[in-house]
Amino acid sequence: MITQPSVVRSRRQRRENHQRTGEFKPRWVNVLIKCKGLAAALSARLPKRTRATIAKDLVRLNAAFGTAHMDLDALYRHDEEFHRRYVVAAGGLRLVAMHDSIKPQAERYIRMYIGLLSSDVSSSVREHEAVIDAIATGKPAAAERAVRENWRHATDRIARVIDLAGELGQG
Repeated sequence: MITQPSVVRSRRQRRENHQRTGEFKPRWVNVLIKCKGLAAALSARLPKRTRATIAKDLVRLNAAFGTAHMDLDALYRHDEEFHRRYVVAAGGLRLVAMHDSIKPQAERYIRMYIGLLSSDVSSSVREHEAVIDAIATGKPAAAERAVRENWRHATDRIARVIDLAGELGQG
């Protein structure tokens, strides 16, 4: 099998950085977090009636997420639908396209580790509630901050799992 040296080097560097600093955060994570934060802020700027509809959908999706911990596919799907709801609501084909171009990277990690992350989703449910409240009440800065916190905590949870289980797919 022929492997590109830059890919091998970046995987090795990523693993060494994680071992040295305990930090798991590939560059694409920062871009995804900023994209989702912007989408949440834009959703919080929408008219009150629209925000109420979005919030109602988010409450429903968050409740489904919070009770799906035994069904890993449903857990992933409900979390994905939760975040996609405010991204799409923010509008803008470019924002959605940017989000969709980065999302597969996150999906790969989330799907690999979701079984190890699914035992307690209560912290994610609470973080989602902060996103819902900020969007519903029309607080763009709070919505952006809540999304960034949720994703920062998610990457911290994945890093802890990587520490325990090792980085899957690494030889």
